[in-house]
Amino acid sequence: KTYARRGAFLPKVPFDPLKEGLPPSLLPSTDTSQLLALLVARTTLEEAIGPLERADKTRISCLLGVTSGQELYGQMSSRLRAPEWRAGMRAAGIDEASVEDAVKLIGDSMVPWTEATFPGLLGNVVAGRFANRLDLGGTNAVTDAACASSFAAISMAVDELVLRRADVVLTGGVDTLNDIFMYLCFSKTPALSASGDCRPFDAAA
Repeated sequence: KTYARRGAFLPKVPFDPLKEGLPPSLLPSTDTSQLLALLVARTTLEEAIGPLERADKTRISCLLGVTSGQELYGQMSSRLRAPEWRAGMRAAGIDEASVEDAVKLIGDSMVPWTEATFPGLLGNVVAGRFANRLDLGGTNAVTDAACASSFAAISMAVDELVLRRADVVLTGGVDTLNDIFMYLCFSKTPALSASGDCRPFDAAA
């Protein structure tokens, strides 16, 4: 259970996979964070430096804060629970044919595995996907410093500019994992505000 009643939720966002250079068939195998972040990355760069076609993309780096957990990771790893499904149904006295039918139906309801699934669920691929789809030739990397991940990435981005390894750095944080499992994790810690108000530096935090 969770005691939290507040969250930051996004509405449906239009995404044109062909414009972003992704086959539509691979969308189910690509984490939401990678897709939404790609939209934000393109828009941010174009607003900052103008048309990407005219920029020296070999001098554009991408350093992002990305926490380790990704939505698709949990979905795909749940496929490994089939032995436990079987054991539970057998213990409940369900006949073997029905057990196998149920396991197949559960598996068929999940996102199928493809060759794109593994990179699609990895947090460390977010920056690489930017570099690949936007043809950026600078450094691309992610850092995981938990809730300070975006701050760590910005610090690294400043270093990249000061050391003249890049002329432009795309930086910030990427995290779209806001599902019930995360609420459960933070509630059991407990790390969420009981009142619903965020007061990280307050005595009553």
